[in-house]
This record gives sequence, structure tokens and C-alpha cells, in this order.
Amino acid sequence: MCRLFVAILLEAVLSVPVFAQDINNPEATGLALPPAASGAAAVDAAEPAPSHVIRRLKHKRPSSLPMLYAGATALQSYDTALTLGLIEGGYAHETNPMMKTVVQNPVVFVALKTGVTVTAILAAEHLWKNHNRTGAVALMIATNVIMGVVAVHNTRAVP
Repeated sequence: MCRLFVAILLEAVLSVPVFAQDINNPEATGLALPPAASGAAAVDAAEPAPSHVIRRLKHKRPSSLPMLYAGATALQSYDTALTLGLIEGGYAHETNPMMKTVVQNPVVFVALKTGVTVTAILAAEHLWKNHNRTGAVALMIATNVIMGVVAVHNTRAVP
């Protein structure tokens, strides 16, 4: 059980997007100047920043979104470990008919839960990048609330 929990925790940590890798890539952060502005001419420090840079800075990702990603990953990991532990211990059984065959194989179950988590995160990122920022945050809040309810429900089965 301990090895399974460590594997799930490792999977959770590795499945969260890492945004810090984009810091050294100015094109990924949206702070790159257009080719005409990045010529060899010296830039005057008193000159205001181009308007496209200011617009991009106004819409940077809120710190709540990566935290919601981490919360969804943590809740899915907790639910996965708890469900497998309760079923293997004989304390509970899967009541969802679509999941009964899936939980019999822990590898398939972990893969499915990982896929659900990654899909929710990618959907939120897609919404964010297509300028539906409220939708991205709302999607992750809904995902976390639903998984929180499921986790609390499953925790009540613990003897």
C-alpha cells in the first residue's frame, strides 16, 4: 500500500504543469518584442513599453489557477489511494457499474484517474489561452468541488 501511495504521489507531482520552465523563454511568456522593435538600436529607458506588452502583462495567469491544478491533482490522488486501499482491504466495494471492472486492475485505475485529471487541466488551459479566463477558473473550481465531495464520501467508508 505504501508503494502504491508513493507511486500515486509521484504521478501527481509529475502531472502538474510546470510554468517556471517558460520564464527564460520570452516568447512563451508573451514578453518578447516584435522583430521590428528588437533591432540593434538602443532602447531609451524613459520610453514607454509597447502596448502589446502591456496588454499581455494585464492577463497573466492568476496564482489561483496553478493552485487549483495542484488541488485537483491532490484530490484525485487521495481518492485513488483511498479507493484502492478500501477495496483491497475488503472494507468497501465499487458501486459505480462503469468502474467495477476498472478498479480490479490498479494500474488501469491509476491511469484512468490520471487521464481525468490531465484532461481537466488541459481543458482549463485551453479555455485560458482562448481568452475565457473566467471559464478556466470556474472549470477548475467545479472539478475540485466535485472531487472534494467524492473524497469526503469515500472517507466516510474508512473503518
